[in-house]
Amino acid sequence: MNGRLLFSLGLLLSVILLVIGNLATLPLISLIGYGLMSLMFLIAGFTMAILRHTGALTANEKNVAWDEAPGELKAMTMVIGLGFLAAGVFVIFNYIF
Repeated sequence: MNGRLLFSLGLLLSVILLVIGNLATLPLISLIGYGLMSLMFLIAGFTMAILRHTGALTANEKNVAWDEAPGELKAMTMVIGLGFLAAGVFVIFNYIF
């Protein structure tokens, strides 16, 4: 299965858990949803910012070598990756602790 599809389904599942937990006032389900969301954000951020995987931003999902990648692709990869890492840390500290 495609990695982008799995990531999207994971985020969709976390949002569904959040909605069910908040509507039914079940804090454990909401906590699981927030935990899954933060995990997905941290995995995406780690993949893009730390591992420098540029394939997520190319149309054909081909991972371009970091040394051969154009500057715009490097910048987008780092900014989006750091944004995902920040979002994951924010969700952890704001909603879980």
